[in-house]
Amino acid sequence: MIINDNKKLINSFKNGVVPEHHLDFILTGRHHEIEELRRCFENTQNDIGSVKFITGPYGSGKTFLLNYSKNMALDLGFVVAKIEVDSNFKFYNLEHLYYHVMHNLYVQNSTYKKTSFENIFDLWIRKLKSDAYRNHAGKEIAYVISEIGKYHQSFSRAFLSYIKGKISGDKDLSDTIVSWLTGEGNIPYQLKEKFQIKGQIDKSNSIDFLKAFTKLITLLGYNGMIIMIDEMDYIINERSDIRQKSYYNLRHLIDLTISSQIPNTCFIFSGSHELFHNTEKGIPSYEALKQRLGTAIDTKKHTLLDLRQPVMHLKRLSFDVYSELGEKLTYIYKKVYDVNITISLESLKNWVFLTYKEQGKEYHEVTIREFITKYIEIMDIIHQNPKNHIFKSELSATPQHNKMVYRSKNIKER
Repeated sequence: MIINDNKKLINSFKNGVVPEHHLDFILTGRHHEIEELRRCFENTQNDIGSVKFITGPYGSGKTFLLNYSKNMALDLGFVVAKIEVDSNFKFYNLEHLYYHVMHNLYVQNSTYKKTSFENIFDLWIRKLKSDAYRNHAGKEIAYVISEIGKYHQSFSRAFLSYIKGKISGDKDLSDTIVSWLTGEGNIPYQLKEKFQIKGQIDKSNSIDFLKAFTKLITLLGYNGMIIMIDEMDYIINERSDIRQKSYYNLRHLIDLTISSQIPNTCFIFSGSHELFHNTEKGIPSYEALKQRLGTAIDTKKHTLLDLRQPVMHLKRLSFDVYSELGEKLTYIYKKVYDVNITISLESLKNWVFLTYKEQGKEYHEVTIREFITKYIEIMDIIHQNPKNHIFKSELSATPQHNKMVYRSKNIKER
């Protein structure tokens, strides 16, 4: 990583924001979860639909895991859509889902930035236009149009018009078709009439359009579609009828995906514990959905690992794992600032937890996000106050009765 990338990481950590990239280096204590998601992606490539829900306490690393999974999926050759449920995206409208998927697409060569419908197909279109491929272009186009027509005829006819527009250089045609295929609803009637497209994408056909699109990208060489939906908790605060409609749609999507009716697709959702445990407004309030998600065998003792359940519960990192995370943070920080840390990194980690204890929080109550922000804060203090001795004492930590006791040469037992 170059120095500017390190500065961006430090700035993100300092402000409690999960960075979008360079997450491989900072990944700590989540290797089992990553391998399970990798297994889901392999299934998706083989047209075995997968659905995974990620949950955990606030600050436990849900967004980090989503961002890491997004980058992993891109490296594995998938198209990724990453969206959030909010005031603009209502989950009770499936046409909203299709629209937001089509406007939040990523592919590997987009350098972590959103790409567009056209960019996804540019390489294929250029190949079709090349002299070397001229004799094969017609057959390949016919095959692609035939295959996606099995999912939706209007989608396939429109995509054929898009290809013709791109090859002939008719920008008005290709732009209008793209707007229609990606769910735009404000296309003037005159343009629809001119290019012979009818109607619009709505709740009756949006899932069929999604099926056609996911099939299309596999025909063009991508391994499938990974759709990530964050902040599912937004549903809990909706009106009762809207909330139930959202849960119905969620159940419907699970059924379609697991049965591979939406080809080569994996859904990953994230939400807080409340979404999965609130019996009045959460998922348990919709029995059919609750049954789809199942329960782990060992729900109380948490000694049996079963990450293949639909719901992946992120546990807090163990106290020892934070040592590894601290080492990585220190390495990045020293790449940016010339800081002289005179105590061991184990002591520096312990200072983080002692600081929280003095605020009334025991070590097992500290989230990953809180640990990272405090760790960076302490290194900032050391860097800016080299003559201050507050963080220059070696500090040990010993567990006693579910609490941590801290000892230092210069301070009494705490």
